[in-house]
Amino acid sequence: MTEDPIEEIRRSLSTEREIKRRASDWKDQSGGDRVGRCTHPEHGHTSDKGGTPNLIVTDDDGWYCYSHSTGGGIFEWIAVEEGICSCGDLPLSDEEFKQSLTAAADRAGVDLGSGPSPDDYEEAQELESLSDYQMAQFALEEAVDILHDNLNSVIGDQTVRGLIKERRPFTDEVIDNAKIGYLDGQAHADMLERLSAEALRDIGLHRDNDSLHGTGRIIYPYYDGDKPSYWVGRKTDKSSMDAKYLKPHSDTTVFDQPIYEYTPDRVTAGEGVWVVEGIQDAIALSEHGGVKTISAVATNPSPKQLNQLVSRGQEAGRAVICFDADDGGQGDSVELALDLMSAGVQTAIAPLPDGTDPCDFFLDGGEFDELEAHPAAKRIIEVKGDSDPLIERILDTAEPETSRGERLVNSLAEVTPIRKTVLRKMMKENREYEQQRGWREPSMVKKTAGTDAEWTFVYPDGTEIEMSSITGRRSPAKFSDKYGAVFNFFPDISRSEWLEMVNEWMSEVRVEEVDPLSDEGRTRELVQEQIQSAYAVPDKDQLSAVGEEAVAYSDDESEILVLSSLLGDWLDEIDVGLRQAGEYLQPIRDGGTKRLRVDGVRKRFWIFDAQTIEDNGYALPDAKPPADTTEEFEESEEL
Repeated sequence: MTEDPIEEIRRSLSTEREIKRRASDWKDQSGGDRVGRCTHPEHGHTSDKGGTPNLIVTDDDGWYCYSHSTGGGIFEWIAVEEGICSCGDLPLSDEEFKQSLTAAADRAGVDLGSGPSPDDYEEAQELESLSDYQMAQFALEEAVDILHDNLNSVIGDQTVRGLIKERRPFTDEVIDNAKIGYLDGQAHADMLERLSAEALRDIGLHRDNDSLHGTGRIIYPYYDGDKPSYWVGRKTDKSSMDAKYLKPHSDTTVFDQPIYEYTPDRVTAGEGVWVVEGIQDAIALSEHGGVKTISAVATNPSPKQLNQLVSRGQEAGRAVICFDADDGGQGDSVELALDLMSAGVQTAIAPLPDGTDPCDFFLDGGEFDELEAHPAAKRIIEVKGDSDPLIERILDTAEPETSRGERLVNSLAEVTPIRKTVLRKMMKENREYEQQRGWREPSMVKKTAGTDAEWTFVYPDGTEIEMSSITGRRSPAKFSDKYGAVFNFFPDISRSEWLEMVNEWMSEVRVEEVDPLSDEGRTRELVQEQIQSAYAVPDKDQLSAVGEEAVAYSDDESEILVLSSLLGDWLDEIDVGLRQAGEYLQPIRDGGTKRLRVDGVRKRFWIFDAQTIEDNGYALPDAKPPADTTEEFEESEEL
């Protein structure tokens, strides 16, 4: 390669073009160093009010996000768009840059010159230049062959291959093309002869303790080019876990879940790409319809998966959504359609007979020609009704006075009572929206030290959710409210699920000092300041001579004794009760309170550790015995 591949990528890809392709409100700008501005296509506005578009593109082919005060060039943008990192995590780490470089090279059609390519896992082990991901692909390829050869295993009274053909509209040829396999003890034993335990962990078939993950499941591999890149296991009667689908073990695998893509040997021209819910649906629809089919294998795709779905739709020029004919499938098809339309993809929705999915449809003898693809705008109105907010959302997916915008107006005029002139006017109105950002896990948990711990869940994009309590009965509901306020998604979390999630998130917690302005911080600071300025006597029995506004030392001066009544007077300034103060002051106390005799009267004292107070930066008061009043009187008479 004569040209540096990084420079070739920079020459081939334009940051402005890549961002403009994803933006829904792009505006050209001239003057200064800007060439354009838009709302961030990936995370939108991070404030509740939105406001001015928060991302600019500069004339040196750079970009800047005002929400996170970060930016970069083409590699940083592709990393954000592909979900490799978020704006708040920039700059890129070495590993993130490698991933972004690979993704950018794929877009630009640039050969990175990776060197010799091994033919199988055995040869791959000899190369040190392969990444963990590449090595795992070779290991998974070996595993897929073993699993596919295991389809003659028996479940009940028939082979796994026979079970698949009975329940799915698949022929032997289709099963072989998709490399469907079966995982059981025999396949595991065969894999252990050819793969290391580390390799099985990397591909997610082993847990941390090297026990088998996914036994008794039909395995569907994903492919990235000619190499497998992920898998999903479908439950059978022999499965050890109840989950309908199982993915690679998250604690061990090096794989991230992409979208599933399936292309038949012969593709019907002009059909674009079809989008379905599950892997089996994708295979069935693709083989029976002669169309390229994709699936996120998730009802709520991750940002990375959604970006891939949109990208495939843009490449094909047309996308047809064919989700399951149930309430969930219809609702999800509407949301995906709006995302695709916003990205400029010509979108249609093909409804199925009630209660079916694509597998059921073809298994029952349905023909591909029976599936009618309706323009998405019409189908959305049929499913959701013709409310003004929904019509506005549809109109916002296209620019006014464009051919695509006019097609939308015509479609909506056919299924709503609104005149075309009104629809065109609605399309020109400016509206601010924030996209739903779905469910995501925090990257870090922080808590304040002390009794009243404040918990903060920190997310990769810098968002923080603060909780004063995480164990209360209403904690799951409070968290859901706070989460929904920032991510436009309200998770339904039971108490048991909440405790399980929190315990997992808190595998490592960063502890921060108590906020000095909190009740706890103010209480501790006030008491230490009062002790520092108090009159102190060497012994508690001397308090009767100087009054109860003084403090006393223990015999070895390691403790400071404060009368409970005096402490109560001090705390009047900040309105904190003694019981609560006892918890706040625990770090500087030396045990509990004690009842001690002073001139024959029992009085309650609070015991504080002198060394701790001094270590906290406060000066200890000098111990002064009370003046002898008798000697003072005799001395004055002599004078």
